[in-house]
Parts: sequence; C-alpha cells; structure tokens
Amino acid sequence: MAIEEVGSNITAECSVLSIWKVTHGHTGREVRGNEGYALAAEWAKLETRAELLNHPACEEFRRFVPSAPRLSDTALVFFRGHGGTSEPPRVDQMGPPLLNCDPSGGRYNRRGERVLYLSDSEEGVLRELSAWHVEGIPWVQRYRLPLDRLHIADFTIIPDDHFVAAVFSKAEECNVDGRGSNSYIFSQLVAELVMARFDGMRIPGVRGKRGSWYSNVVIFQPYPNWRDWLEQETTPYRLSVPSHGGA
Repeated sequence: MAIEEVGSNITAECSVLSIWKVTHGHTGREVRGNEGYALAAEWAKLETRAELLNHPACEEFRRFVPSAPRLSDTALVFFRGHGGTSEPPRVDQMGPPLLNCDPSGGRYNRRGERVLYLSDSEEGVLRELSAWHVEGIPWVQRYRLPLDRLHIADFTIIPDDHFVAAVFSKAEECNVDGRGSNSYIFSQLVAELVMARFDGMRIPGVRGKRGSWYSNVVIFQPYPNWRDWLEQETTPYRLSVPSHGGA
C-alpha cells in the first residue's frame, strides 16, 4: 500500500513484506543506515526539552509520524501484568494508574500522565516485569483493543537500519545505566510527538531474544474507556513461568 501525507514533503511506502521507505522531498534522500543512527544518537543525547525540539532530527521525526502505518489486526490479544501477589488483583489494578494517584514519569509518559502499557505476549509481560525485578509469579489480564476506534501507530515493521527505528532504540536506552541519558526526557518527547497524531503506538520490545521477540503497546489516554477493552469474560490469571525464568 502507499501512504502519502498531503501538504508535506514526505512520501512513505509500505508493503506486506515490511519494506519501509521514506523519501524527503527537499533532499530526495532516505535517512537510513549509519546516517540515520547518527542523527538519532545526536538527538537523543541532548539534555533539555528546548534543545530536543530545536534539533533537525525532531523535524524529521515529526514529519514521518503522520505517515506511520496503523495497527489494524483486530485478532491481536494484548496483555497487562501485575506483581506476584498471593491474591488475584482487582480489575482496577490491571489497568492504567488510578485517578486518585499522581503517577510518576515513565519511559513514554511524563509525570501526571496516565498511560496504559501492554505487551503482545505473555512472554513479553514476564520479561518486562523481570527487568523491573518484580518478585513472585505475575498475574496477567487479557485485552482486545478496539482498533476500529483507536488509531495506533505501528513502528514494529520498520527495518532496523531506518532512522525511526534508531529513534526508538535510543528511547529504550533512556535511564538505563551505561547506555543512555539518565532521564526519560528524550523518550517522553518521542511519545509526545506520536501522541499529537495517534491514540497509541506499538513498538519493539527490547528484552527478547531469538525465538522470543515481542512488542509493546502504549495507549496515551486510556481513560475513561480502558475497562471496555478488557477481553470479555476474562479475569486476571497466574502466568505460567517457564523453567528458564524469563531469562
């Protein structure tokens, strides 16, 4: 299929083979390979919001976002995990932060923003919770998102050598010791730019391995409808933990 943003200088083409190409009208070039990675890395190392917004990479990313493909597979099931408590968690514990709390900033949300983080597999849930040192056997809730109403950008089909793939790679390094910056300011700005055009985004999970790849979904404004997205007639259940412990 071909997607064209009217009034912009970008034309994007995407096929079922996940071949993605972005051509910038003012240069006629693609930002890929080492050039794309270098541009994303230079952008990600900036320390203030003003610097990030004024960097040329910000405009490149902003121009790309409207032409991103949308997630449309309504058969997909998504999963939300909860720490290993002895009793099943309440329904409101399996959703976004409660309205009566002040959520701290996360990778793709600023302080006070309530977003819903999901994974597309139980394995992804286990790996994400293990990375945060959540103890015990997790509980999991199944979700089916109304993709006919939620516009979710799918960044998982972009080739690894693309500038946008490098942007999300750098976003995942934020606040990781020895990898990226010591804050989430860059990844939060990336999410903000996507949120201007979409209700959410699907991004590659970074804690998988060959044979166990997964992706994550971030819904930017889950209230007030998130309970309607729970898979009907399902309740939280214990995750079956494999012998390797999710390593």
